[in-house]
Amino acid sequence: MESKLITIGWIAALIMAIWILLGGILMDIIMPTAGFESYTGQAWSDFASANPRLADLYRADHREIGCLALCIATLIIGIVLTGYRRGERWAWLTLLVAGIFGWGGVLVTSIIAGKTFVLVTGSIGTVLFAIAILVPARVILARK
Repeated sequence: MESKLITIGWIAALIMAIWILLGGILMDIIMPTAGFESYTGQAWSDFASANPRLADLYRADHREIGCLALCIATLIIGIVLTGYRRGERWAWLTLLVAGIFGWGGVLVTSIIAGKTFVLVTGSIGTVLFAIAILVPARVILARK
């Protein structure tokens, strides 16, 4: 039973990492300007033609956030496939702290900015995070 709970936890954490990886790819390649019009009320093409340098900065910032998501996903995958899969306490604590700051930050900023798409996708990631952390918690923390 203990190993089943750990298996559920590390698989949920791996799915969460893949979710972050896909989000990073989307921000880098597919959607550097998605949601701009709904947030600002101005068409992207109008904004880009009126402010070409600022539009370049906006796209660069989006791509940078996407690259950071790719780095974070890579680190989570590394932790999950090494220590977390074996139920090591350090891996659980690392994912707990990083997840609280990471998913908490995503949810808070999407609520403040009013970005519904980010709120929905962040909520999916938060549910995966909760499963990954809560399901194996008792087993991992009981180990010495």
